[in-house]
Amino acid sequence: MQNLINSFFKKEKTRCPRCLGKGFVDKHDIQRLQQELHWLPGKCAYCNGKGEVNTKQIESIKVDQTYLTSDLPKEEIKKILKNDYEAHTRGKQLKQNRMSFVQQIEFLHFKSKMSAAMITEFYLISQRLSEVEKQELLDYVTKVIEVSKHNYS
Repeated sequence: MQNLINSFFKKEKTRCPRCLGKGFVDKHDIQRLQQELHWLPGKCAYCNGKGEVNTKQIESIKVDQTYLTSDLPKEEIKKILKNDYEAHTRGKQLKQNRMSFVQQIEFLHFKSKMSAAMITEFYLISQRLSEVEKQELLDYVTKVIEVSKHNYS
């Protein structure tokens, strides 16, 4: 009898469409979902590393939802998965800010002919960052230039 009751309330699960059931997002998943400038490889935030998701989640949360990443606080991830309006608003704002930064990098490189190192130094003028943080910024600027090349060919 308990199994019958559980079957009525059991949520239908399916393979995670973000990580394809692996439990982690790799470089190929990031490219497939066109998130090269937004995500890094790691634990899949869409399925929480389980490889499966509730089918209703796929209907309500976009697989390529940029803001839904594993480096967010657990409470924020829960809010996103519950379609919390404020969490989605924060996600949209973060994406807009990042895309504005990407456009600035593209302009400085492709129009002003600045190198990735020069652009990095430009953004560091008023910042006090560690060498590791400086390298991370340089790596990101380089990635933006590489990903954006086809738009400026």
